[in-house]
Amino acid sequence: MTSEIAPGKLRPPVWDVQEHNIQQLSKNSQEAARETLCLSNNQAVKLVENLYGFNVESVKKLGSYGDYNFHVKVSGADLEHHEYILKVMNAKDSRDEEQITAQTSMMTFLSTRDFHVPRPEQNRWGNIMSLVNFERKENGPTHADFGSGNILVKEKTTNPGPEERYQICGVLDFGDAIWNPLVFDVAISLLFYMLTAPDHEDPTVYSGHFLRGYESVRPLTTAEWDVLYHCVVERACQLYVLNERAVSVEPDREAHIRQDCERLYETLKYLVESPKAEIDKQMLGR
Repeated sequence: MTSEIAPGKLRPPVWDVQEHNIQQLSKNSQEAARETLCLSNNQAVKLVENLYGFNVESVKKLGSYGDYNFHVKVSGADLEHHEYILKVMNAKDSRDEEQITAQTSMMTFLSTRDFHVPRPEQNRWGNIMSLVNFERKENGPTHADFGSGNILVKEKTTNPGPEERYQICGVLDFGDAIWNPLVFDVAISLLFYMLTAPDHEDPTVYSGHFLRGYESVRPLTTAEWDVLYHCVVERACQLYVLNERAVSVEPDREAHIRQDCERLYETLKYLVESPKAEIDKQMLGR
């Protein structure tokens, strides 16, 4: 973590590399991005508190590509600084300890010469770099359109209960199947069931039936629960944009699409206006 500083006037670097080197730089950046974990503001707060012992007043995620950067404000009368930048490196770059040591040594040297550069802050154990293991979001093959329209069911023949009259016997439409974080598949299905809930059912509670069934086979991790609500909201936004585009290219289907958009908009509005904790609680009592 580094203390926040006023931006200095730096001369832009002049690159003199061959085309294949530029392509390699791009490839390395893409690999780094793929190995970056999804890190929330709450997780950033816990890192600062656990690693540095600071009381966090506020945290704000900053724009970045391969890493995560957070602007953190802390409190404490005995602190030299009250604003810091928490940088969480991607897994690929963080393996190169020699490079990290060289980078921090360069910043430390320049800061002692009155250059406006980030100054590394030692953690509670006197180290500049902290290695932390995060719970990764599991990736795998996903259907990406798992809803009642793509499910085949058959009636049970042996003593079905009142809510167990049918059982799934097949799944259709693998046109959107992709290797993805598994939590994305859950979010897509949850939104589908929210949109198709009967009028007498609460959409969140209704979709919770699917989620409870899913967790009976594969419980979500803490990291997945942390992002599930946001994934559902983002899926709703994505569908809304796709529907608007469909209207522009297929005007003859506008009436049908607008009908779907109306319920989608109401669901999106409900999600955005409802606290994440409340949505989680309604779906699975969390």
